[in-house]
Amino acid sequence: MPNTGGGLTANAGFPTDQITVLDAVVARIQSHVPLLKGDNTVFLSLTTDPIQSERQNIYATVAPMGGQYDEGLFTGIGIAAEDTGCIVTVFTQMRLDRSDEATKLLTDNQRGLLLIKKQLLACLTNYMLQDANSNNILRRPMRPINAGHPQKESEKQGSFSLAFTTDFTWSLGFPGGF
Repeated sequence: MPNTGGGLTANAGFPTDQITVLDAVVARIQSHVPLLKGDNTVFLSLTTDPIQSERQNIYATVAPMGGQYDEGLFTGIGIAAEDTGCIVTVFTQMRLDRSDEATKLLTDNQRGLLLIKKQLLACLTNYMLQDANSNNILRRPMRPINAGHPQKESEKQGSFSLAFTTDFTWSLGFPGGF
C-alpha cells in the first residue's frame, strides 16, 4: 500500500535518495517499453554517451541531471527537496543497405527512433515513481522537459535523448542510523 499519510510525504514525496529514484526510472523503462524490456537494455550511466562495449542492437542509458534545492521545503529536519531530472538516451542499430539509412533509423515501424521516443514518453510522462515499498518517491509526477534531436552516430546507429523531471526529497539520514 502506498504511503499517502499526511504531512511531508503526501505533498513532497516519501524521502529517499537519488540512487533509488534513478533505479526506479531504469526499472520502469525495462518493464514498460517493449523494445527495451529485459536485462542488459537500460543502464544507469554518469553520461549520456553510448556504452562502447554493449553488444545489444538497442539499448538506453539513464543519466542524472543537475538540480536546484527548494528553499521553501527545507525544514532543517534531515531532508532537502531537489528539483532535478534525468536524461534518457536511446541507441538503436540496424543493418542498412539503402541510401535512405537516416530516414530508416528515424521512421522504421519496428525499431525506429521516433517509435521508441513515443513509447518512452508514454512510459514516463505523468508517472509517479515508487520505491520497493510502493511509496511515491517523487514530489510531483514525471514530465518531459527537453528532447534532443535525433542523431546519426554511425552508418548503422542512431540515437536521441529525452529529459524528464524527477523532483524528489532527499532523506539525509545516514545508513546505520547516524
